[in-house]
Amino acid sequence: MEYLGVMAFVLVMFHMGLPDDVKRLKKQIKRIISKRKKGVDFVMSSIIKELEGKRCKITLYDNIEEITCNVLQVDEQWIKAIKVDRQGKESTVILRIEDIERVKIIE
Repeated sequence: MEYLGVMAFVLVMFHMGLPDDVKRLKKQIKRIISKRKKGVDFVMSSIIKELEGKRCKITLYDNIEEITCNVLQVDEQWIKAIKVDRQGKESTVILRIEDIERVKIIE
């Protein structure tokens, strides 16, 4: 009988964080569905395709900071870019196009 109580307690503890995760996922799904209905994916990828070889500041929906990078390659869903950090180290970044909120071209 005690095991049943412990198992119930463990199950409740595991499920306490689920509502926040479900809300976040629902929000992401709504955003993706609304973009697909409007045809934003095709337009966005064709516009971003023109950024290959340019230096840009990219802001993501989930991230407050801007990523300053050189765009190397773009396909239908992904961007491959090189980012230089404050210490001068280069790192390759791969980003999903649907996660991008804003792009600013640096001259």
